[in-house]
Amino acid sequence: MSARINKKEKEKIRKEILESAYTLFTMNGYEETKTKDISERVGIAEGTLFNYFSSKANLYIESMLENIDLSVPELIYGQMKQENIVDVVLDYITKSFIFKLPKTVIKEILYLSTYLSKKKRKVFNKFAETDFKAMDELAHLIKQMQEKRLLKAFNPETAASTIFAAVFFELLLYTYEDHYDKDDMMTSLRKKVELIITPYIR
Repeated sequence: MSARINKKEKEKIRKEILESAYTLFTMNGYEETKTKDISERVGIAEGTLFNYFSSKANLYIESMLENIDLSVPELIYGQMKQENIVDVVLDYITKSFIFKLPKTVIKEILYLSTYLSKKKRKVFNKFAETDFKAMDELAHLIKQMQEKRLLKAFNPETAASTIFAAVFFELLLYTYEDHYDKDDMMTSLRKKVELIITPYIR
């Protein structure tokens, strides 16, 4: 990278890379988006892109974290009924960007999250903030169910963190076991969510 590029210009290029990456990843998907396509869109050499981001997966994570919306759509509240509470909870969880990715990419993202915790605290902290925001939104969703008298009284934050612990366990199992596919993961996750939520359905 040229020494003539100042800090402000570097930040501008970094922002353009993130914006272009997000556009292409969203439009074409992870596998079909090439780093060459991103760099060409920005107007830089592909090698230069890797001066800013260590890998395609790292770029994917950061571009998604910049744009991800974890808020629960208002529409979902009108759809809540006693018979579909587990479906509503699972629907919120599976809208997470990580569930849409191939197993190889999820594996790399889980590895990167460990790497980032030591090497890039700022990115890791943003990753952690995203997880906590998702848990807060799930707790809010559960509170809404309680207010609608669909669920009995219990601690929504405890339920949300327990569900997310189950999600993380399933993601680890999914990435480590070659025979464990996405359908297996979702079937097992449904059983866990049912175990946590069903006793509290009115």
